[in-house]
Amino acid sequence: MTDDETRSSNAETARRMADAAERFAAELREIARSAPRPDWEPRWWNVSETADALGISRNTLKRLAYTDLPFWRVGSRGDRRYSPDDVQRYVDAHRGS
Repeated sequence: MTDDETRSSNAETARRMADAAERFAAELREIARSAPRPDWEPRWWNVSETADALGISRNTLKRLAYTDLPFWRVGSRGDRRYSPDDVQRYVDAHRGS
């Protein structure tokens, strides 16, 4: 096999792999689109809502260690979201402190 034949074969293989990947991605999108949705969506609190619920400032909330009150980063800006259940556990653990 010559170098040109090898390059042509490699290019054809790459095209087939790209086509297969696109078909797979399309199948996954269709599965996600047709998947049953829950009747409810879990509600996550942003920094302001969480700080208000705890009675502290947003800056104080941001200074809390992740181990004290875990959060998720969402969106391209990395905004914090807190689970109401985690907030309740934090309150219960620090009640009377």
